[in-house]
Amino acid sequence: MTTKPFGVWWSLRLSPPRALAGKWQSDVKAIKVSKLLQVTHEIDYKIQLVTTIEQSEDPVAPAHSQASFRTRLQNFGRPPRVMGLDLARGLAILGMVVAHLDMPEEVDLFAPGTWGALANGRSSLLFALLAGISISLMTRGRSRPSAAELPHIRLAMLGRGAFIFAIGLVLELLNTPIAVILTIYGVLYVAAIPFLRWSAGKLLVLSVICAVLGPATLAVLKTVLLEPSAPGVMLTFFGIYSAAAWLALIFAGMAIGQFRLASAATAGKLLAAGMVLAFIGYGAALIPAPGSVTPFLEESFDGEELIGDSSMPMPEYVPAEKLDLGGMYCEGEPGSYVSCVPPEEVPERQSMDEPGLSSDQWPDSSSYDASYFSGIGWAELAQTISPEEIGASAWLAFFSAEPHSGATAEIIGSGGFALIVLGLCLLVAAPLRWIALPVAAMGSMPLTAYCAHLVSYFIAAGPGGMLMSDTALPLTLMALLIGSTLWAIFLGRGPLERLAGLSARAMAGAPNPVQTGNRTTE
Repeated sequence: MTTKPFGVWWSLRLSPPRALAGKWQSDVKAIKVSKLLQVTHEIDYKIQLVTTIEQSEDPVAPAHSQASFRTRLQNFGRPPRVMGLDLARGLAILGMVVAHLDMPEEVDLFAPGTWGALANGRSSLLFALLAGISISLMTRGRSRPSAAELPHIRLAMLGRGAFIFAIGLVLELLNTPIAVILTIYGVLYVAAIPFLRWSAGKLLVLSVICAVLGPATLAVLKTVLLEPSAPGVMLTFFGIYSAAAWLALIFAGMAIGQFRLASAATAGKLLAAGMVLAFIGYGAALIPAPGSVTPFLEESFDGEELIGDSSMPMPEYVPAEKLDLGGMYCEGEPGSYVSCVPPEEVPERQSMDEPGLSSDQWPDSSSYDASYFSGIGWAELAQTISPEEIGASAWLAFFSAEPHSGATAEIIGSGGFALIVLGLCLLVAAPLRWIALPVAAMGSMPLTAYCAHLVSYFIAAGPGGMLMSDTALPLTLMALLIGSTLWAIFLGRGPLERLAGLSARAMAGAPNPVQTGNRTTE
């Protein structure tokens, strides 16, 4: 038997029966109205959340979306958008287009024709930094999402990341020589979900950990595990876009997104921090390697072998007709890759009395002992990989600043470069509004602009083709700038950005109140 509160007992003693019944009915109605208002408030919040995200992605202020062309042009990039971010995104897209079509090898400050090499590698890292800022603006702005809001936001993020990943796969099917960034972009979009409620300070610490420890750890693992090359591993860790580099920049961007980006003081701080980081990163790349690892650095001519250096010497290719393979034991198919070794380097074979073969006679692969192709195993691992080789891997992973090396020096140096570009864009976007408008318009639809560039490359060059035309770069830039500006002014958000928003809403789902006992939950 439960004991009633004193207040309820006193009301039972003093209240007349009819008055008491009326009081109970009014209390029940008040409770029902209160629950209904609570559910309505939660539904209104979710609708407002989605609406706010969608409006922040429209390059024209929502209040003027149905206005005249002149009004839309005047209100392009107005709040809630930050035009400086659109300008930085546009420069990142332009940089990637230049890197794909111009392809200069090295920067010479006294040769303007080589300045395009600045975009190589740095544009993708700038894009990663801006991706982190976008994630922060879409999911929290400057306020931390509550526990009740988080499931809806996480599902929306998952839907957006899945859409971006799918678009990346479609672009990879075109088989252009361009390394598509969208697949790893989609993966890291999802990887950022557990950190949406983290403060700016925690995110910056996590970014430093990824930048300093991530590359060397991955390089050592790659060396010790004999360069694993499974598709998932190559996508996330050892591909041209390293997860360690991108995570470091995305976490940094998520922290920056919590700052007052419209403030000139914030832009100045970003600019100063970028200069310091660029000096540290590119300065570290000038430190000479110790003598114990130098021989291994010289032997590693492939820039991808040790997360290395594109300035290393490339191998000398010899025509097949000039090769003398007499007395060699060879494996392979004519017209393809062939592996040949002298007899003293071949382990136990089924038959050691086979004569040497000429280049047009290849032995059947069954003539080799199976253990020769089955790997080295734990017993031989220590004899195959020396500590100096592991040290060389770690050294390059820390001190290389070559584009796409994924090394710590590149992350810090190019990350500083990205902060410099971002700070300058935030400062000049307003005073140079009309000059910067076409680039900012392209930056307001980066997914559409990037995909349009790759599709046009495919149409011009064909599957697997290399586009070497001198007019490809100016024509592509002109088409992207004009097309993006007209679309942004007349139609607002880019088409693929609209589809990404639809994917996010479809994954998050509409609010659906569920009645559970005496409580209404969602």
